[in-house]
Amino acid sequence: MKNKIQQFIDFAEEVANTINSKTDLVVKLDFNTQQKNIENLGIVINNMLFFSCYNAYLQNIDAKTVAENIINIITSNVDEKMIQKSKENIFCELVNKNLFDLTDKPYTELGSDLVLVYYVWFSDSSYSMPVTTTIAKSMGLNTKELFQIAKYKTLELFGKKCTNVVDEDSGSVLGTIVTNERESYGAATFFLLDNQEEEYVLVPSSVHELLILPIEDARKKYNSEEAIIEVNASLSTINTVALTQVEVLSDHLYIKRKGKPLMDLTYSNLMNWQ
Repeated sequence: MKNKIQQFIDFAEEVANTINSKTDLVVKLDFNTQQKNIENLGIVINNMLFFSCYNAYLQNIDAKTVAENIINIITSNVDEKMIQKSKENIFCELVNKNLFDLTDKPYTELGSDLVLVYYVWFSDSSYSMPVTTTIAKSMGLNTKELFQIAKYKTLELFGKKCTNVVDEDSGSVLGTIVTNERESYGAATFFLLDNQEEEYVLVPSSVHELLILPIEDARKKYNSEEAIIEVNASLSTINTVALTQVEVLSDHLYIKRKGKPLMDLTYSNLMNWQ
């Protein structure tokens, strides 16, 4: 008798095979995080879009039905009534604009390579799809309004998780990791919190999380040009050896200023901060 893990893998494979047989989409099974827990296994479409099958499996939804729902979402065969019903179910993710296909998609630019992109959550079917320009227009929402809805809905759907990184020897706090409760595609969480009048240095670890440091702590840690070059080089190495391309967020640090756009971190603007 198959165990539950194998039963779910068989279910997900049937979903993938059904999509493959009915479309020209490039479909594979993969995990959406580096943490390869079974609930993070799902369907990856064209090496970009991820659809979790786990909730559908737990709800005993037929694999062929799941496949048809995914096909309808990918091919935008979603009716106007369904879109309007989901108008308040907008959430966002933080991605690298140079590595993410932004064609026909509204987005909010935050830094030199960081943008928020938006998704609509169809609560009736437990699936989501990217918000396109056409969908946003159909909803009557501009980018600013998308952000205002996503600011609250993203936290409602996925929660927040802030964990201090503590030095084992001194016990001092080195920084705070900010993500969502799933620890998956949670880097956007920081920009949704009510802390935007404070100032930080941001370490864009991946699309899953940010490491934040207070300005004064960052000045002590990155107290030379060489230190900043070294941390940026370390970030680039992690991007190459530990992350897939879709998980890479940036290759450099940022300064977050009160009410202003993010600034690329340099020794000069860190030390001369007013």
